[in-house]
Amino acid sequence: MGLDAATPGAGFFCWVPVAQLGVSGRDFAERLLREERVLVGPGQAFGPSGKDYVRVSFAVEDGRLREGLTRMERFVETLKGKPAVEATTVSVPTPTDDQPVPEAVEERMPAFSRV
Repeated sequence: MGLDAATPGAGFFCWVPVAQLGVSGRDFAERLLREERVLVGPGQAFGPSGKDYVRVSFAVEDGRLREGLTRMERFVETLKGKPAVEATTVSVPTPTDDQPVPEAVEERMPAFSRV
């Protein structure tokens, strides 16, 4: 996306600076939710030094995280004045109790789940 996000030291979130896009963290978070239905935390909620950041959580199922980041990328591109990125949908079969999990699908299952 061209944003210089801080590498997380621990936990399931990272801080993403958004001031270079001409918006505050709060404006970015509000517009991202309204326009793309993606929820991120405005950095200002964590103190005044966070006003130019948003907090992105990774504590969600892998497919939802990918979709949220795709939507966020599309939103960032609109703020930069570039054409929107087209999202692609990948179908992953959900195994039932009587079907074994195919090896290829098992490898892509998330390492954590929503709690």
